[in-house]
Amino acid sequence: AGAHTFTWAYEKDGSVTSGDDCVYLDNIIFPAMSFTKGMRSISIDATTIPAWLSFTDNGDGTGLLSGTSPAANQTDAVVLSATDGTNTVDQNFNISVGVNNVTSIQNMVSLYPNPTAKILNIAIDEFNTASFVLTDLVGKVIFVEDINSTKTQVDLSNLANGVYILNLNIDGTVMQEKIIVE
Repeated sequence: AGAHTFTWAYEKDGSVTSGDDCVYLDNIIFPAMSFTKGMRSISIDATTIPAWLSFTDNGDGTGLLSGTSPAANQTDAVVLSATDGTNTVDQNFNISVGVNNVTSIQNMVSLYPNPTAKILNIAIDEFNTASFVLTDLVGKVIFVEDINSTKTQVDLSNLANGVYILNLNIDGTVMQEKIIVE
């Protein structure tokens, strides 16, 4: 409940000057909305959005934000409004675009099996400090744990089937992945 601030940060490594010099946002999942009269068709509208950003309602309760920021190191407010014709829910957040040094952890991490029924394996090539937070889709924290080994097993057998979010922090860089428990 209440207002939430989401931040996406783009960090650029100054050693390469070719290719796309921008950020793309994809697959943003917001907390589920509950409706007292059952699920109806939901429409989503971007009621506050910067001129460089566009929003598309996919017609299935999801939407797509896309665009290329004209400047580095700026923060823009976004308000999305979802309605079923009777109930309306607004989601406020900020999109932050910046240029800094980037450390990619995507190639250093393996999460398997995913989907999983019981055990999630987290393998990290090398790190100084690492931890993770596992939440459900509405942001309720399920696990918070430090990682002390390059191979860690997390027991998920007590969780209900569904989708969870794993926020993995390796040496100050955060990676987020969906984890499916079957």
